[in-house]
Amino acid sequence: MKSHTWPEIKGTVFASTWSNGLFTINTYAKGEYSIESLGRFSEKDVSHLYVDPENNLWIAADIGIILLQETLFGVPFILLPMLTSSTSAADRRMWFILLMVVLFLRQRQVPGFLQRIFTTNTVVLQVIPDKNGLWLADADGAVTYTTFTGKVIKRFDFSAQGRAVFKMVKDRDGSIWACQDVNTSIIRILPDFTTRFYGLGEGLLSRAIALTISGSGELYAGGMTDSSFLMVYNPYIDKFINLSERIEFERNIDINVNDIVCAPRSNDIWLGTSFGLIWLHKEVTTGWTWEV
Repeated sequence: MKSHTWPEIKGTVFASTWSNGLFTINTYAKGEYSIESLGRFSEKDVSHLYVDPENNLWIAADIGIILLQETLFGVPFILLPMLTSSTSAADRRMWFILLMVVLFLRQRQVPGFLQRIFTTNTVVLQVIPDKNGLWLADADGAVTYTTFTGKVIKRFDFSAQGRAVFKMVKDRDGSIWACQDVNTSIIRILPDFTTRFYGLGEGLLSRAIALTISGSGELYAGGMTDSSFLMVYNPYIDKFINLSERIEFERNIDINVNDIVCAPRSNDIWLGTSFGLIWLHKEVTTGWTWEV
């Protein structure tokens, strides 16, 4: 089963799985592509990928953090047990979540230097940095905005709506969008710290479990049914639009979209699903082409 996708290093898209390791997706002219297992990478359980500005590939696996560089497969840069997520800020600081401790790596100073910033009293599932602080999503159903030293600026408690907040993205307007376990709506935290919920009345036809922002700023949501597994937010009507079409292949359950990646410099969208990868290609004249 597909767990995460990250474009791209020199035209290659990397895709990870929860049980079968790491794969590369190579794209060619006329929309052709190939998928190959990265056999030299021995770990099978991979939960998250990140490509930094120097084209280094950071991998969150069950054994910890692994760094793959262009001089492939030497000794791992650093191993940290039980990593749940990683991200980076514009100033190239890299933030890691390690169990209940938030860490950062300041690449521009000392290579390999890792400093503990602060601890939390809950399991943090994701971190998003901005110029003023950190957005933390946790397993107790809260989103917290803190300073870089851990002082709480604002805490948003969504435990009445569901359980763990497991996916966040930040759009170009500064809004935080989040998926929450059990909650059938998408959470939105606006820059003025007001909140909104986007559910059935706002065009969200199934519970979203994946979010991404495209290079052009569009917000896509991945759902859990054959009839509404991909939706896009339309800011002009403040609603989601269903892009899903019937895809014919043999299956006994509905399509669940676990991850979405918008390929840079193209109209291609890759969906990591319960059945593997689904590729969407948009032509100006004919619209979307779907391929499993």
